[in-house]
Amino acid sequence: MIVLMRWIGGVILLLGVVSGVSAQETLTVSGSQDRIKVQITDIVHEYDETIEEGQYLVIHIQELQAKVLKGEQKGTTVSFKNDYVPMSVGDKVFLDTTTLADGQVI
Repeated sequence: MIVLMRWIGGVILLLGVVSGVSAQETLTVSGSQDRIKVQITDIVHEYDETIEEGQYLVIHIQELQAKVLKGEQKGTTVSFKNDYVPMSVGDKVFLDTTTLADGQVI
């Protein structure tokens, strides 16, 4: 699970949760959590997806790459999907990440 937050005028604004887990799935997490500050470096792909759950919804999805700005992973590139608030290259956001016991980061 990745939680998006944006720093705006001295305030952290919670933008939403980006996750590969659907609302119907339950995920048991056994591992560590971390918050990393990143800067969007590339919008790899953008597309609209139609969801039909009780009502017809079209959501805009971005596949993004970002550079880690601080901490142990500084300088590394991370990739994630965003379907909450459109992002632009240069935007800085915080990502909450979870590292599972097997080393997989979600």
